[in-house]
Amino acid sequence: MINKSDIKHIRSLHQKKFREQHKQFIVEGPKMVREIIANNVPINALYSTENEPLYENLPNFHKIKSSEMGRISALKNPSSALALLPYLNTEYSPLPKEELYLGLDHIQDPGNLGTIIRTCDWFGVKTVICSEDTVEKYNPKVIQASMGSIFRVIVEYVDLLEYCNKLKNNDIDIFGTTLSGEQVTTVNAPKKGLLLIGNESRGLSSELLGICTHERKIPRLGGSESLNAAVACGIFLNYAFHS
Repeated sequence: MINKSDIKHIRSLHQKKFREQHKQFIVEGPKMVREIIANNVPINALYSTENEPLYENLPNFHKIKSSEMGRISALKNPSSALALLPYLNTEYSPLPKEELYLGLDHIQDPGNLGTIIRTCDWFGVKTVICSEDTVEKYNPKVIQASMGSIFRVIVEYVDLLEYCNKLKNNDIDIFGTTLSGEQVTTVNAPKKGLLLIGNESRGLSSELLGICTHERKIPRLGGSESLNAAVACGIFLNYAFHS
């Protein structure tokens, strides 16, 4: 069972302002819940329509009806499990001295951000630095698209221009992804520093491009004007770690 006040509270977390107010977010789906448990992520409450042995020993597990799940889910087709989590605690080194960080400038599509986080997890990139106007990482569509990688990849929001200036002042390489830079296939791939991916439609801002120490592009063989940001991220990271 789930009471009316809990239903109201969980439904409020579908909106960013209430997530920020309560410092909580929701995660849906049995696979995602298994990821939460496997990564020892704190759980405020767990609701399921099934008697799953993995859940039953949790102190805050609640068995509910499918109709009740439909009232709290943010999905068009609700799954069998929903977890209520506190905001994630993240600690990271602000300067990527011996590793590669990913920087995101004004990424707006939640699916893109979630897929980028998942791609970073695949390639072992542990830190993503986002501009303050990038879509919120706790957006339910971001969480779903990350497929659990949100629990292994640190995602931070900063004044990206100020952050890049700090990197440059510390002699840390900044690689800007553009349509006019050097081909990533013909030059040394970025192994450490910051790799910047720009907005889906307009790319990197001119201010950020002015700070970049290197510009890289993916060679185009066909007629498309641009690549999806998440696809471009995967291609650049593949060259970074396999060249």
